[in-house]
Amino acid sequence: MDPKADNAALRIVGGRRLSGEIEIAGAKNAAMPCLAAALLADEASIIERVPAIDDVSGFCELLRELGASAEHDVEAGSVEVAVGSIDRLTGTAPDDLMQTQRASFLIVGALLGRGLRRVECA
Repeated sequence: MDPKADNAALRIVGGRRLSGEIEIAGAKNAAMPCLAAALLADEASIIERVPAIDDVSGFCELLRELGASAEHDVEAGSVEVAVGSIDRLTGTAPDDLMQTQRASFLIVGALLGRGLRRVECA
């Protein structure tokens, strides 16, 4: 099997039928947009199957700095995000957090969608 081939396949040899179940882990690239989108909800949002990685923890820290509540339950693989009122959101994030979080640009659209007129790094 050539891993570089466009239509690579996994070939099982052995004469025994495969059976069972596996749980697919969540993906960072799917979780980050969901976490940002949770800022648009009026009520708390629970995002499940979120990977336990530093990027997710940092993104939650960024959400908290902006005034949202973001609790990452690593054991359960979930994050609960709540904003409540637009008055809670500051629209100002520490520059160091914005620079270390490549997905931080996702937050800008959600904050503007919530009615903030200005988003800045401090």
